[in-house]
Amino acid sequence: MRKSWRKATLADLVALQRGHDLPTQVRDVGIVPVIGAGGPNGYHSAANVSAPGVVVGRSGSGFGNVWWSDVPFWAHNTGLYVTDFKGNDQRFVYYQLSALNFASYNSGGLQPSLNRNFIYPIELCIPPLEEQRGIAGILRTWDDALEKTERLLSVKAAAFSWVASTLLTGRRRLGGRRTNWPSVALTEVTREATARNGKTQFDVDVVMGVNKLHGMIPMKDHVRAADLSRYKIVRPGAFAYNPMRLNIGSIAQNLHGRDVLVSPDYVAFEIRPDSLLPAYFDHLRRTPMWSRFVKTAGSGGVRVRIYYDDLADFILELPPLDEQARIIEVLDTGRREIAILERQRDALAKQKRGLMQKLLTGEWTVKVPESQEAAE
Repeated sequence: MRKSWRKATLADLVALQRGHDLPTQVRDVGIVPVIGAGGPNGYHSAANVSAPGVVVGRSGSGFGNVWWSDVPFWAHNTGLYVTDFKGNDQRFVYYQLSALNFASYNSGGLQPSLNRNFIYPIELCIPPLEEQRGIAGILRTWDDALEKTERLLSVKAAAFSWVASTLLTGRRRLGGRRTNWPSVALTEVTREATARNGKTQFDVDVVMGVNKLHGMIPMKDHVRAADLSRYKIVRPGAFAYNPMRLNIGSIAQNLHGRDVLVSPDYVAFEIRPDSLLPAYFDHLRRTPMWSRFVKTAGSGGVRVRIYYDDLADFILELPPLDEQARIIEVLDTGRREIAILERQRDALAKQKRGLMQKLLTGEWTVKVPESQEAAE
């Protein structure tokens, strides 16, 4: 610990208070944010905490999350809010609390719960006030950059969604074309892939699962069966999905450039390239039109199953192949722009985490003007 820093506990940093319940049905119309363990969750007409303020998630799925507010707010009872910063810089307190791992202080059972009296003894090293402000200022710069990137991402994503929706439905045409597109069922331009692995044509390294966010990824060992003979073969460019999870968006294209295997319970299908380009369908299946279809398709009780034959109920307007290719080019460009922004956001978040580790432990020094050091 650096000489100018003092050993302390969380109780020396802040005083915390449990928030107050405010059911949705008793909230008045207003512009005051209600902040609980999961962050802002609505609005009310009155605040019970002045700005700036900090909330620590006390219970539920937001357990241990830390939230900052620049405006007066209502602190919900699922959170602990700061009632006294005890002379410390408010923003520094926010970062210090954000850096703490409260997982081992769970005083609840199945429902996580954070008791302020259990966390008050947490040991900390607290720098002088001016150094707190310097640390907070540096980290605030990264927060501002993250906020701007998130806003830009939101705008880009909304614009992309609109462009994709208008191009894929024919409401907007490229090159001034006016000819109508024929309506076809998805099963008219695809074919089910039913080939099996048989006597170990392929090994465990090509067995894939389908992840909603990450596409086709290697299947975990404890999920994969010992006998792979019934596993289905998915050719490059083909699609596969779990029939019980398609309605939540779990479908992926084989982009591995080689044949892979998927569970025998999966549905796999290939695109007929003389009618439909695989990349075109990959864009189409990300639209609200596809989402509406999978929410109403299939059969079953609690667990709805959507099999290949059910895809016949998905009717699409099919443009000529050359127009599909031009639409793909436009949409691929948009997706690449969004991916670049997502990588920038992730890099900023990683940099911020590294800075917090270095700055909040005193490993890296924040320069404080000599006059301020003397005043301390």
